[in-house]
Amino acid sequence: MFAGVFLLHYPYTATCSTFFFNSTSQMQVNSAVIPLKDGFDFSFRTCSGGVLLDQKGTDKGFVRLEVVPITVNYSVTPVLFSASHLKMTWSINSLEESVTLGKDLDQNIIYKVQFTAGSGGTNSTLSLTGLSSFSVDISNNILNFTNTGPLFVGLPVSGGGAGFVGCITSGKNIPLVKRSESSFNINGNCTLDYLLGCGIKGQWNIFVRSRQI
Repeated sequence: MFAGVFLLHYPYTATCSTFFFNSTSQMQVNSAVIPLKDGFDFSFRTCSGGVLLDQKGTDKGFVRLEVVPITVNYSVTPVLFSASHLKMTWSINSLEESVTLGKDLDQNIIYKVQFTAGSGGTNSTLSLTGLSSFSVDISNNILNFTNTGPLFVGLPVSGGGAGFVGCITSGKNIPLVKRSESSFNINGNCTLDYLLGCGIKGQWNIFVRSRQI
């Protein structure tokens, strides 16, 4: 209880920029390509989920980071629940790979995503830090990604996932700047700051729709 409240009010540094995305929002990141070789980090909070970062690559390749929403499978007995989680998917030279980590990420708690590039015999690492901490190794093959378009935040441009609903904060090598020519339906005020948790999901859905009006 107290840990959740503490993270809910996690202080942003003065150099951070935080924006609210409403599933139809999009923002182009200033860096031309997802900085896999240099490493990066950023933070988010959500009551729903969606695509965080997405970029197209050569030969129909892509790199995508997303919060996969909770799913319920009623076709099996007992009913199967899959908690919301972070998923990174990439496709290079027609080979698609993915990793997942974390759970229950749709509780309006701030999580920091960090990608650290590997070298030599050391794999790259994707980590998630918030109410709990998670980490997973990634093959350095991902460092061979070559982009063919800009890096987007909050918008699925590679053909998978859904638009993000929630707040995303700038981090190392992921500078978020609201520009009229490359940002649409972006709110500079993180409305989730004023909610304790997510309440009833139905109430949250009404809240999201009100932000889109």
